[in-house]
Amino acid sequence: MTTTARTRTRTAGRTRWAIAGVLGVGSFVNYVDRVNLSIAGPEMMREFHLSAAQLGVVASAFLWTYAVLQLPIGAIIDRIGVRWVNRTAALLWAIASFLTASAGGLGLLLFSRLVLGFGEAPTIPAGWKAIGQWFPRSERGRATAVFDGCAKISNVLGIPVMAFLVTAFSWHAAFVFTGVLSVGYLLVWWLLYLTPKQALARGRLSPRSSRTCATAARTTKTRPPRVR
Repeated sequence: MTTTARTRTRTAGRTRWAIAGVLGVGSFVNYVDRVNLSIAGPEMMREFHLSAAQLGVVASAFLWTYAVLQLPIGAIIDRIGVRWVNRTAALLWAIASFLTASAGGLGLLLFSRLVLGFGEAPTIPAGWKAIGQWFPRSERGRATAVFDGCAKISNVLGIPVMAFLVTAFSWHAAFVFTGVLSVGYLLVWWLLYLTPKQALARGRLSPRSSRTCATAARTTKTRPPRVR
């Protein structure tokens, strides 16, 4: 292998793992958005005079739209692509967080959680789709571990941060914080995420590495992984 070829191979590897990192950041923000209500809930109950049952309805509203969108979202991702679906999703996360922060009662709380469910439904399917496009089978386990591990880390880090914001400032501050995180992720995704074809066109992938990604995508579509 020539020096140029080795350099291109290293660049392609860095590009793939940068993509995994971006997906992991999205997973992290996505799951922080989910835990904030459990921390802020008692303060919201006092401010809006909500019963435990009413807060339970607010919490479950997220799952209503999340569950409904699971059925069509895979087809939408296949048709439109990961790039634009995740851009739209992150925008909805931000909108939902800021709506919650500005809520003055039960109605807007419910609406904002419904919006959040729509926005977060694509995260897991889109992440797996992107990993299938970018990574050969030999690397998908590690890439998936990065993506999924960041979701778990969000519970470790997100809960104490949300608790600090609620106690030091207000529950509104916790949702403003997650809204800002969502906007930050939207900008990162918008600027950094490329499909393999786009990366090839911009010189960030060699033709050989692009063919590897294309083979990975075909393998994802046509053959299940072999159990060893």
